[in-house]
Amino acid sequence: MSHATHYLTFSNWETFRAIQISQSSFLGMIIKRKLQTGVTKENLKYCVKLLHVKFDPYSYHLDLLCEFISCLKTVDMEYMAIELLKDEVSEMLEKLKKLQKGETKYYRLSEHCNYFIECIFIIYSKLYEVEPGIKYFQKFYIEKDPEVKEYILLDLIESFATISDWLREYERNINKIDYRESLQEKYESLKNA
Repeated sequence: MSHATHYLTFSNWETFRAIQISQSSFLGMIIKRKLQTGVTKENLKYCVKLLHVKFDPYSYHLDLLCEFISCLKTVDMEYMAIELLKDEVSEMLEKLKKLQKGETKYYRLSEHCNYFIECIFIIYSKLYEVEPGIKYFQKFYIEKDPEVKEYILLDLIESFATISDWLREYERNINKIDYRESLQEKYESLKNA
């Protein structure tokens, strides 16, 4: 089904809309069924591998990641998922070293790698361990412009952590990064509130 969102396989490009279910809900059903057979490292690894699907261009990638995370019912599962996701990121980073930066494959793989890094950050945030999530994001997220990278991180912090985490991260880099005007205005507004 995910393959068909990028290649005309059926009579409709919008395969998930055609069956009246979102890609994230469909993935959630598969993960829940797999984990019903037992929450083992192998089963969770299988579920993590499912995140390598082609993302439906008619939906937002965070919906898929959040659906995966919602299936992690215990703290142990969340920590196990972080480790398995980190393993996947390491593998993708190794593959990226063998590709040319201008290639389409490089772009797609780096984008997918970034999605896994965002997933790791969100799980850390859910565990109230925002700082390790930020450090991991800063170390591995693939973006050459530091301001854009910080903008993406601040957006994730705003969505999945606290205002104090957002302010702390902004202030940590205030002398290192020339923030865009919208972030400066948001900072002033949050600081004054």
